[in-house]
Amino acid sequence: MKVVIFSGGNILDGYFVQNAIKHADLIIAADSGAETAREFNITPQIVVGDFDSISKNHIEFLKNKNIELISSHTEKDETDTQLAVEVAIKRGSTEIAILGGTEENRLDHVVANVSLTRYSKDIPIRFINGNQKIWVEKGPKEVAIEGEKNNLLSLIPLTEVVTSITTKNLMYPLLHEPLYFGKPRGISNVFSDDSAVISFQDGLLLCVLTHIDK
Repeated sequence: MKVVIFSGGNILDGYFVQNAIKHADLIIAADSGAETAREFNITPQIVVGDFDSISKNHIEFLKNKNIELISSHTEKDETDTQLAVEVAIKRGSTEIAILGGTEENRLDHVVANVSLTRYSKDIPIRFINGNQKIWVEKGPKEVAIEGEKNNLLSLIPLTEVVTSITTKNLMYPLLHEPLYFGKPRGISNVFSDDSAVISFQDGLLLCVLTHIDK
């Protein structure tokens, strides 16, 4: 089951956002993400959070729509987005797309959100904003990435080193080569076909796919 989560904050419309919404089986909002969903003409089935950043008028709107509201304490260890991820997993999600969360004025929230992509070992979690899709892979792994020719793919190590990386169908190939944390060599590679393949042995690799509008 594909679940889309509207996070709080700014969500840019774009190719990947619309594609995720189109294929969603369940839509959840994290707190004020419910108001953002409304801007996209979407009413989520579930809204999760402490409701400290959502207006009272919108809460009444959701109640009148019989939307399921899952309330948490204001003083809590989890972010609202994490709580939404936990609900998605409990409801049987096999794939989670979180909209927004990467265009904030709080860098600490952005970094925390990126770490959420590794919340589950079994369920892929991706952040999507506008024309970008962000996720993390753990080696050893081979990953086929669907896109379009001239799309951009950035590979950013999150560990000291990611070893033995090999890429296919990218303009600047790697052949059993390492990427090192602190040396952003893997930024803005270019699709030479409509799909690419990356494989590597050890480490955590942040992948950022950017759709280039034609």
